Amino acid sequence: MSNQQVVSITGAGSGIGLALVRSFKSAGYCVSALVRNEEQKASLCNEFKDALEIVVGDVRDHATNEKLIKQTTDRFGHLDCFIANAGIWDYMLGIEEPWEKISSSFDEIFDINVKSYFSGIRAALQELKKTSGSVVMTASVSSHAVGGGGSCYIASKHAVLGMMKALAYELAPHIRVNAVAPGGTVTSLSGPASAGFDKTHMKNMPGIEDMIKGLTPLGFAAKAEDVVAPYLLLASRDQGKFITGTVINIDGGMALGRK
Repeated sequence: MSNQQVVSITGAGSGIGLALVRSFKSAGYCVSALVRNEEQKASLCNEFKDALEIVVGDVRDHATNEKLIKQTTDRFGHLDCFIANAGIWDYMLGIEEPWEKISSSFDEIFDINVKSYFSGIRAALQELKKTSGSVVMTASVSSHAVGGGGSCYIASKHAVLGMMKALAYELAPHIRVNAVAPGGTVTSLSGPASAGFDKTHMKNMPGIEDMIKGLTPLGFAAKAEDVVAPYLLLASRDQGKFITGTVINIDGGMALGRK
């Protein structure tokens, strides 16, 4: 096991995170996964048996992120790449909503989409220094463009881009830090509980695929497995070794604007 590359993934129970678990396992990596609940853990165990190291918990809790890294290194011996992927959408929450709703949603979105990334990276830092490892963050087409969410969500994804650049500079030359910016991807992405969207899933929204098609020059809505290839490139010690401070867009041209 010790010669295999080891990757740790947050938000691994569904959507892009689940597709990442599958892709990295297929590529021969040892994988640890942070999931939200026992149902997601059971689903991963059913698919992968005991091949994964799985932690159930809230990505906003620093002790949970520390537990993820400790269990990863206890089992696999080291850590090569940390993927900060957990996230929620805001379901186009507008500025004209009542202030309390905006304020609480803002806090929840930034805690999950931004602060949890800081927390996970901080928890992984010493282990990544030992291996001259890497970090990959899930940004978004909304890190560059508008139209893919409300202002809270878009602000949070712009923040991810700034964090990635700042940490790439701060942690060089020891740790590479990059991001992937998917767009137009139909997943089970939920929203802030504070706005009543925690049980809502994007993929169940009426007309969501048609809306994405209309915003995407390539004319189709991606599935989670369609957007994972850049993560494998950025995590690779061979193909990705000269890449840091970079965001790779994989959005069907959405950031270009409507055709």
